[in-house]
Amino acid sequence: MWDTDRLMSRPISEICAEIDAFTPVDEEWLPLDDLIAEALDHSDASAAYPHLLNVFSRFPDDDGAGVFWSIIHGLETFPDYQPTLLAAIRAQPTDLSLTMVNRMLNGGETHVGDTPWLSVLQSVAENNAYSQTVRATASGFVDLHSA
Repeated sequence: MWDTDRLMSRPISEICAEIDAFTPVDEEWLPLDDLIAEALDHSDASAAYPHLLNVFSRFPDDDGAGVFWSIIHGLETFPDYQPTLLAAIRAQPTDLSLTMVNRMLNGGETHVGDTPWLSVLQSVAENNAYSQTVRATASGFVDLHSA
């Protein structure tokens, strides 16, 4: 359990640095879950968005024993994370970042600013620079939402 006084006094930059440096020991992801919660509860949570999304890029073939879903669910509670998600996808798409786009499309959110989410998925699906797995994920979501 986090000490509430500590949460309010700890700079978001310190929390983000710990998220960036996190590596599981013996497949133990729960310390990251605590950092995610601390970042999302912070008054400057938006500063943590890129660091949280970068976790997907650092561990692209993992879901952190379910802990990464805390990032997805946590970010979905904020109204302003979508531009940061778009930037993360443009830098390095992952299955989980694309899953976040799929979830938005399922909820009727079709654009981030002037950019259609479907075109983002299409560009990932067509880009041979990305892994076959990521391209297949994007392609599957394109097919799902183009029908």
